[in-house]
Amino acid sequence: MKRAIYFTTLISFVFLGLSFFPLKTNAVGPFGGSILEIEGCNTGLKILLGPPTAGYFMFLPSTIFFPLGPPSHTGQWLLGMSGPPTPCFDGPVVIGYGDAIIFHGSSL
Repeated sequence: MKRAIYFTTLISFVFLGLSFFPLKTNAVGPFGGSILEIEGCNTGLKILLGPPTAGYFMFLPSTIFFPLGPPSHTGQWLLGMSGPPTPCFDGPVVIGYGDAIIFHGSSL
């Protein structure tokens, strides 16, 4: 009986200790902004968006897009949902990362 109590106490302290070290997770989230830069790579297009959700995003072959088509020029606005970071390859070399675009709509 004492052995079970010690084991339970040990497991409780281990889980309590691990709770102080949160793991980073990448959840699906909304994004939107004006395209500032587009760079082609082997896995798709690496896109730099301006505010309101500035950052790098990856347009992949699996991305769902609406009638106005995929991103085509700077100044175009995108709005959609993004996923986890995806690498952008130039041959065997990784030239950057961007959040994968799951689906998006765009302006002219």
